[in-house]
Amino acid sequence: MNSNSLKHLSDFKALAESNLSKNERDSLLSNPQFFSAPDSKNYQSIQDHSEYVDKIIGFKIFETETKLKSMAQVLNPLGSIESWGKMMHEGSQSWVGLNPRQLLTPYNELMDMGRLLLSDKKSRIIDLGAGYARMAYVVNLLSPNSTFLGFEIVNERVEESNRQLVADQLFNSEMQQADLSAESFEIPIADIYLLYDYGTVEHIKKTINHLQLIARDNPLKIIGRGRLRSFIQQDHPWLSQVYTPHHEPTFSIYSSF
Repeated sequence: MNSNSLKHLSDFKALAESNLSKNERDSLLSNPQFFSAPDSKNYQSIQDHSEYVDKIIGFKIFETETKLKSMAQVLNPLGSIESWGKMMHEGSQSWVGLNPRQLLTPYNELMDMGRLLLSDKKSRIIDLGAGYARMAYVVNLLSPNSTFLGFEIVNERVEESNRQLVADQLFNSEMQQADLSAESFEIPIADIYLLYDYGTVEHIKKTINHLQLIARDNPLKIIGRGRLRSFIQQDHPWLSQVYTPHHEPTFSIYSSF
């Protein structure tokens, strides 16, 4: 599968609707063009591209999220996206009912992150709020000697992610179920952390404070997305002022060294 067949969104749509052989899928997974949206200036097109890539890979994201929403509606018919996740996960916001297009970071953006940070050097990447382990595929492509560990509060998402990771033999990648806001949760040491908005403002600030403790003895880089960028800018000069961050429209890269 060459790059010439991946120039238009319609090419990805056609592949998603095709019955690909294992060799054809494996060829796509090793092609950087596969994870890059052909129209990177149109966010809707970027989201469409990610949906097609998920389907080609074999992720059952829509089915899993539909099942979660149905469970939530049975438990609380009058609930909403704001309340269902908290109800199902002991007060922690898991965004049950949210459209996957809003829930998940697009592959095109993950590729941008990876190209800026990943190399042939062996690194450990931890994704705090990993959803469906999309980043594992980017890590496997751009830095195959590295390891990926994703934490996600929703067990159904973790199980679906690990099912596909095993199917694709991404043995350096793993998802684990965890509530990042729990007092008992300890963030493991890594070289690179991906951190998104999750839970409450207090939960996000707790995580950043924990990473500051880790950084005292272990140099690290953080990819920040969403509200936490303003928290880092305002309250964490060790990340925002000592070493100049790299800012992109939707994410920033911070370094402790």
